[in-house]
Amino acid sequence: MMVYGKGVIFRNGPYEWNGFQSLFNDAIGWISILEEVIREYSYKNRTSSEKAEKEIAEYLSSLDLTAKNPDYIKGWWSNYEIVTTEYGVYPLYEVEHPRSFDDLRKNHTKWMRHIQIPRG
Repeated sequence: MMVYGKGVIFRNGPYEWNGFQSLFNDAIGWISILEEVIREYSYKNRTSSEKAEKEIAEYLSSLDLTAKNPDYIKGWWSNYEIVTTEYGVYPLYEVEHPRSFDDLRKNHTKWMRHIQIPRG
């Protein structure tokens, strides 16, 4: 799709993407935000990325999301396969999107506040 989808316009309801790269970037955007939150949290709290991932997964599991298991939540950003094409390297995540729009809304609200996670 990276090769043949460059000139294709994708539409779904009121949404439109010019080329597969645009669609792909939007599809994984929520994971990219999570990865940035993890890096920022790790840096600000002077903790390892592994510990930051664990604490963020535990925190997200407390938000009344459909997903309750911190290990499953951690898999959102850590379970992926790398695909290499002549146009670049791309992560293909096992989880494509949050289970519900309400889950995305709850996550986004916290992310936009720079996810102030209480330390235990």
